[in-house]
Amino acid sequence: MTARIAKYPPIAGVGVDFHSVAPPSIPPPPPAPPNPVIIPSIPWFVVINSQISGFALTGKWSWQRVTTEGIGNILWGHNWGPGQTHIPSPPIVASPSILLRILASSTKYWLPSFSVREPVDGSAPGGDTPVAVSTPAWVTSTQNCQDVSGWPFVAPTTFCFQLVSTRNVAFTLGDFFAGGIGMIGDALTAVIGRAIGGPNSNVQAIAGALSGALINHVLSRLPSQGQPADTVLSALMNAAAMAGLGSDAGGGTGNAISALVTPAVSYFAGQASDATGSAPTYRRGIDGPTIDSRTGQEI
Repeated sequence: MTARIAKYPPIAGVGVDFHSVAPPSIPPPPPAPPNPVIIPSIPWFVVINSQISGFALTGKWSWQRVTTEGIGNILWGHNWGPGQTHIPSPPIVASPSILLRILASSTKYWLPSFSVREPVDGSAPGGDTPVAVSTPAWVTSTQNCQDVSGWPFVAPTTFCFQLVSTRNVAFTLGDFFAGGIGMIGDALTAVIGRAIGGPNSNVQAIAGALSGALINHVLSRLPSQGQPADTVLSALMNAAAMAGLGSDAGGGTGNAISALVTPAVSYFAGQASDATGSAPTYRRGIDGPTIDSRTGQEI
């Protein structure tokens, strides 16, 4: 089976995700008034339309060293990042959660092709990374953050539209399952982080999300030491940031411990995805050299 390669930059996306609604909300949940409690979860309409965070903080794409049809390629794990429009479904028209959903939003490309990998030129760290794929209609499923009563998870409930491309890459069941394993890893990371770090206020959640994105951006500018060294360095830097921020600004001891533990979950999920999706060799770029998956060396 083949799939279209997803081109960078993406165009836009739409979908629905599920989030809680913090009080006070308008209208309040019954019995009303007052409105002292959180609404556990409702559908939120999502319009994925801001490229700024993905370009500056959370993006994974190739352009400088590998291009297809004159423009870049989106890589597996590319995240649009904060700034995506979230609108609560009726009857809710106002809540402090609206600002939180916009500033802490996450929309990630979860479908890879391990047969073609390219070096990351985007704002998030990474070496040779599988390309993200799209359907022949230039639309692809994307993974969004969700929560129920403040407990986070992720699910593929949005779709993103891609630039027209005529280039195809192989897409196998192994690729599909590898993407699913990566998504499960993200969900486990979110739940474990919440269990260790505890509940966060809106301000704490926003501060924590932005500090993590900034640290990843800094790491992307440093020479890679390979895995698991890059994961250990990321964990130490995030833990130090959480400890330094303090609990009022989204950090504190619990979140610092969480920052040390959750990267290990992400790392092992990535290893499982790689083992599931990888073949003995891959192409570095669609028309590039053949690479040994075990050594990373040209054959």
